Order: sequence, then structure tokens, then C-alpha cells
Amino acid sequence: MESYIPKMEVKISTEKRFLVFYLQGPIDIVRASKLEKEIDKIYANFEGFHILFNLQKAQLISSSGFGLIIHYQRKKSSQGVKVAISNLSTENTRVMDLMGIEGMIEIYPNEEDFEKKCKLYF
Repeated sequence: MESYIPKMEVKISTEKRFLVFYLQGPIDIVRASKLEKEIDKIYANFEGFHILFNLQKAQLISSSGFGLIIHYQRKKSSQGVKVAISNLSTENTRVMDLMGIEGMIEIYPNEEDFEKKCKLYF
């Protein structure tokens, strides 16, 4: 069996102090674990930056995938870091609703709205 690592691109705005993680494909328990390791490696170099998970190209996200995002939100918000989601599909919105986590993290319709919100912090 081939080990699948989910595709992820990262945009770093040092001026605005935020990272955007573009998650792609389905995110299940195995993929979420691999993503967490990759995100941790990248974020270690940008401690204190705000985080946006752009889910425009993400397919179905399991409870483990959303658990990863909520984990970052809880862990980083206590450090004054904003963690949010953008471009959430209708299908994944339903998953969040079923999990009862829709109010636990800010959701933006697009990346630009998140950038505007970050400007308010600086």
C-alpha cells in the first residue's frame, strides 16, 4: 500500500504576520496526522504568526481533519494567535455541523476577508 501525503501549499506573509495553509484532497485520520507534522515543522519558523486554513481544494474532511484544525485553534489562541478557516465547502460545513464545532473557529468566505481582519491586529 502506497503512503499518501496530502498536498499542501503554504503562503507566508511576513509583513502581515500570517501563514495560509492550502489543504488539498481528502483529509482523514492518516492524512491529518501527516499534515500535523508538516504544519508543525513550518510553523516552528514563524511562531506568533496567524494561521488560515484555506480549504477551497480540500475534499471531504473527516472528524480527525477538523480535529487537527481545532487543535491548532485552541493551542494557538491562548498565545494570541488567530486561527481560522476559509473557503469551506457546503459538504464540509455539514460535517462541522454534525460534529457540533461550527462555532469553535472563525470561518471566512475567502482569504481576503481574513487578511483584512489580520490588519486590525497590527
